[in-house]
Amino acid sequence: MASASLARRFISTTLLLCIGLFRAALLGIFIGAQVLFKGRRVLQPKERSEEPECLRDPELGSHEFVTLERTDLWLRLSRKVIPQHWLLMSLRPAPLPSLSILRMEKIQVRAVAKDVTLHYVSAGSRDKPLVLLLHGFPDFWFSWKYQILDLKKDFWVVVPDLRGYGQSSKPASVDDYQVSKLVEDVHGLVKSLGRQKVTVIGHDWGAPIAWSFATKHEDMVKKLIIINGPHPVAMQRQLHNSLEQIFKSWYIVAFQLPCVAEAFLSVNDMQALDELHAVYSDEEREAFKYTFGKPGALTGPINYYRASFQRLSSGGFKFRRLAVPVLIVWGRRDTALTEGVAVLNLDYATGGRVEYMSDAGHWVQRERPGYWTAKPSLAAR
Repeated sequence: MASASLARRFISTTLLLCIGLFRAALLGIFIGAQVLFKGRRVLQPKERSEEPECLRDPELGSHEFVTLERTDLWLRLSRKVIPQHWLLMSLRPAPLPSLSILRMEKIQVRAVAKDVTLHYVSAGSRDKPLVLLLHGFPDFWFSWKYQILDLKKDFWVVVPDLRGYGQSSKPASVDDYQVSKLVEDVHGLVKSLGRQKVTVIGHDWGAPIAWSFATKHEDMVKKLIIINGPHPVAMQRQLHNSLEQIFKSWYIVAFQLPCVAEAFLSVNDMQALDELHAVYSDEEREAFKYTFGKPGALTGPINYYRASFQRLSSGGFKFRRLAVPVLIVWGRRDTALTEGVAVLNLDYATGGRVEYMSDAGHWVQRERPGYWTAKPSLAAR
């Protein structure tokens, strides 16, 4: 039995590598052809000096920062806020104003190796239950636009740019994107907000971070909601047992090659982002290009895949069946994840259930923006 399992793992891993490297070669040929016929400028996204107005919408909340400063085993939390009036002053970028420190406190954290500053959007009353929204790839806080508007009526909604994304810190080392460090970013953020309980909603990459956070800090989680995203172990299991998932996951291997993913996502003014975000409006897609078109903005997000590929283990987490309520929302038209991942996710939730959406794909939160209004019970109270 054990030998059969090992053989299956070997075959599936080899197949994933072969398919991934073949597709990576095709990407290389495509990129090379674009450069040959259009010149190297084709790899440079159009300069976007003006921030899209939709990113400064005051209805989406205030923009704040928390700095996680490592001093031995102590983590100092510095919370800063950009005044709302500055955000509304002008459509033209201006020098960042002096940020006032709202509060500083210390908690003990072992996994954060370097100082990290997280940018996040805060909406709703701070007296209400806290809901934390964790985005995926290639997204940033703005991908939760509709959920912010819906949930802020009943909750304090906090939406960070994860490490490496948007206005948050972008460490250079691949090792700085290990899930254990991403989890402690989330832990530090929640602590800085002065809360002991939080409902966590994670999409895509936000899902394994949410699962891992709930595993390590289950006492802090009121409810866990997963949107088209895998449990870390469920994803590994599906890759070893599903040929369909192997074919869908080829990009994980391609992303390991230096510069290939960055070049592919940048070519032709980030055409790949347009295709990935086809469900978004033109204005929304411009917001994504403004964010990811900045120099070096793509490497951090891609490093999530590089870090996970280098360490194909549990990352030090002792995964188990969680006792907290777990809801999995799954768009059945997902082109990156098979439904088998959703089913396997349930193995790690004692009281979990899946709600399928036949008319939605990977980005349920954008394809079905009214879902949260119609289902107010989804966010734990």
